[in-house]
Amino acid sequence: MEEELKIPTNDGHLIWGTLNYCDKKSDRLIIFVHGLSDNQHHRIIFNASKFFKTRGFHTFRFSLYSENNNARILEECSIGTFVEDINSVIDYFKDDYKELYIVCHSLGFVVLDCDLSAIKSIALWDPSLSLKSERARSIRYVPNLNSYLINLGVSYLISKQLKIDWENINDARLVRNLKVPLCLLMAEKSNLKLGWKKNLKYLSVDYVYKEIKNASHAFVEEGAEEQLFCNTLDWFNKK
Repeated sequence: MEEELKIPTNDGHLIWGTLNYCDKKSDRLIIFVHGLSDNQHHRIIFNASKFFKTRGFHTFRFSLYSENNNARILEECSIGTFVEDINSVIDYFKDDYKELYIVCHSLGFVVLDCDLSAIKSIALWDPSLSLKSERARSIRYVPNLNSYLINLGVSYLISKQLKIDWENINDARLVRNLKVPLCLLMAEKSNLKLGWKKNLKYLSVDYVYKEIKNASHAFVEEGAEEQLFCNTLDWFNKK
């Protein structure tokens, strides 16, 4: 089954998302948070929702920005906007399910700055890090637009505030303050591994770290998705 939901934000916008389930009586919900330039229909999020809904979970995937009526647009968003809207999604569901879980891909890791008091466990899929100078080569300022273009194969406009927020993310602080059990699944080919291995020393919660063999950041390689989903499922079922 599938239901389209529209969740109001604190400032008058709408968060568009999709609730998927096989058994409407399940008391477990997984909330999926996509990465930069993606949305709720991104392959890895879409496929994950199908995988988990047949294994006893309800799933909710949503777009932090979209072309839908009254939704946010990317060039007007900041990291703070993302955090506020993820909190709105958590608040929307927290009284309806006994157990809430979150799965985040890439820049979706900013969920670590959210209020996670209602969350039972979290999984990060090749999460990003704060934006350092060596990783900002694909970003250039466009004066007449007062925005930045980020080149991810296709170029996207992002706000000055999003770039500033991203540069000022304190990875160590987020990890140190985490109170929720964590499943950290990195792509073996990822250039983000080293930074996250350094962050492991700050964790005070129960966690598992694993690398998905032969996988790149998008987990498009043969068998990578299956490994990713199965490891996440094992972790959530243990928690």
